Amino acid sequence: MAAHLEGSMSGPWIERIGPDEADGTLAEAYERISRGRALDHILEIHTLHPQSLIDHYALYRLCIQRLLLLSATSRGGAP
Repeated sequence: MAAHLEGSMSGPWIERIGPDEADGTLAEAYERISRGRALDHILEIHTLHPQSLIDHYALYRLCIQRLLLLSATSRGGAP
């Protein structure tokens, strides 16, 4: 059985705080993470809890760094 969602599907249905509305810790997190670009939707869901946004991004960066290191090592490149 498919779930029925109320309202418009033109925008995100998970409540979030946009960069223009952000202040304090969230505004700092937006600035640090986005570096002038739009934030990925998967990260936007954390905007109600700025620390989870910061932690999610740190985990993402760590995983990417390890993946790149693994790729270089498996190709015989220097770590």
